[in-house]
Amino acid sequence: MKPMERFALFIALPLLMTGCGRKGALMYPDMLVPEAPTIIDARQSGTAVRLEFALPEKNRVGGVMPPISGVRISKRARNTDHESFCRSCTTGYQLFQRIYSDALPPSVQRNGKQLVVIDEEVTSGFTYSYNLVPFMADGVEGAAAEIGEMPVVPSRAAPVVTLELTPTEISLHVTTLPSSAETVVGFNLYRSTADQSRSSLPLNKEPCTGGEYHDTAVERGMTYRYVVRMVFRGKDGHLVESLPSPEVRGTLKEDND
Repeated sequence: MKPMERFALFIALPLLMTGCGRKGALMYPDMLVPEAPTIIDARQSGTAVRLEFALPEKNRVGGVMPPISGVRISKRARNTDHESFCRSCTTGYQLFQRIYSDALPPSVQRNGKQLVVIDEEVTSGFTYSYNLVPFMADGVEGAAAEIGEMPVVPSRAAPVVTLELTPTEISLHVTTLPSSAETVVGFNLYRSTADQSRSSLPLNKEPCTGGEYHDTAVERGMTYRYVVRMVFRGKDGHLVESLPSPEVRGTLKEDND
């Protein structure tokens, strides 16, 4: 083969190879890892911080993956009054929890595809940031989700709750003394049955207002347990839940009572 023919073949082969198969953007390995968890809610609840999030079901380009094995949660604390703190820095995080989906610890509750994590290792006067990273069974980690700058303030007093029972509903009456430094948004209602552990997720999607809640989604003969937390909005805009009210229990009245 002549030199010019060899040169032409050298140029043509790569062109032929790139023209074969399905065309499209190159797929890099780091795009096949799990996407970041979806943050649903993060707020102070009494003396703790409650994190609610959903683990991903797809990779970073939208492809379906095997189930996520768990999530690694790291957190960072700073003194709220420390003005020289670097908010954009990624240093200072320490491992808080490594949660496996098939063996949830008592501090974690599952609600369908969502997980609720209660962090009781927080202190008033400090601000906390969280970093959530999903991982697969082979140890491959996905994209991180960030929960930044959550100040923890002194806990707010629990409300007073009374029940009114009728044959068709259980009514709750809630009273509280609002803080002069905060705005009362409403209250969150936590309900469970007698044989369930106390729920970490409120029954209502948005804070209830008006001081009353009429629970009609109840069954006759079933005993229900209720706990209420007031919801305040601080001057910095963050929502804060109060301490929990004493638990109250109720059952629908019989028609002849």
